[in-house]
Amino acid sequence: MVKRVRNGEVDILRFIFAIFIFLHHFGFCAYAEKVCRNGWLGVEFFFLLTGYFMAYSAKKILGNDFSPDKIANQTWKFIINKVKSFYPYYFAALFIKVIFVAFTRPFDKMLELLFKSIPTFILLLYPLNWNAKGIYITDTWFLSAMITSIFVLFPLLLYRFDFMSKIVFPITSFFTLGFLLHEFKTLNVHGQWSNFAYTGTIRATAEIMAGAGLFQAVSFVNKIEFSKPKIENFTKLFFTVVKYAIFAIIFLYIVWGG
Repeated sequence: MVKRVRNGEVDILRFIFAIFIFLHHFGFCAYAEKVCRNGWLGVEFFFLLTGYFMAYSAKKILGNDFSPDKIANQTWKFIINKVKSFYPYYFAALFIKVIFVAFTRPFDKMLELLFKSIPTFILLLYPLNWNAKGIYITDTWFLSAMITSIFVLFPLLLYRFDFMSKIVFPITSFFTLGFLLHEFKTLNVHGQWSNFAYTGTIRATAEIMAGAGLFQAVSFVNKIEFSKPKIENFTKLFFTVVKYAIFAIIFLYIVWGG
């Protein structure tokens, strides 16, 4: 078996942003809610990260004897592996909620509620608009939006990787996020219907596309060759300082921003 190598820095960032999201949605005191009012930005981090690793996976697949007739198979394989990474925990939370709800409903009403909850169990909350009618876990909408977006974006990457990740995705992401900011004055939207899709799905798709574009940007920077070791060391130090400065600004804005 090939042992999976994890990125410790990314795991730490996942943990930090997950805590911010938790405090934003489930602050158990007024103080926690007040100091983490912008914790929703953690969702943006996870969407960007999804897009980055989606592009990484697509690039890896394309380098291993790939042919266009494998696009559908590889897309399903990628999505199934993605779902398997979180679904056991998601299902466990749903199961616990079903048990609690069952004690408050008559048997026939419970059957009806379970039927209406089918989209919840198969991660299709927003596409089917049943999340308000059945059982669902509060604020797990992003899982449904993420999987829905990957279904569209991953095969496009496999079909035309460079064209999509260098041109189509970054430009589309830029204008789509601009549209959300113009219409809703914030990116913290997910349950509103906008023309053809829920804002959560639009938001997820735009930010996952941005993550794929970010992968290309990072790949470009990593390929830069330097004539002198001193210049290379200075450049690495510069980008490291910039990276942590950006994260520091984001963290401060999440905690104390207006």
